[in-house]
Amino acid sequence: MCHNGAINVLAWEYFATIDSPLLGLGRDATEQRIESQLCADLDHSTVPIERSAYTLASAYYGWKFGASPMSMLVDDAC
Repeated sequence: MCHNGAINVLAWEYFATIDSPLLGLGRDATEQRIESQLCADLDHSTVPIERSAYTLASAYYGWKFGASPMSMLVDDAC
């Protein structure tokens, strides 16, 4: 995401090339679905990559949750 809040197109294209499933969850994704996908992605990804993909997808889709689904990665809840 850019400093002005715009979506970084180059970043989106990068995550699309690594086939990040988070980018395909859409605007109506639930917090539980996002958490499930984050955990599944850790089988072939890293926490920093997933954090970046989540930040990008969250900005694009307008996801807003009480607590960030990313907290589960920090707490090793997967």
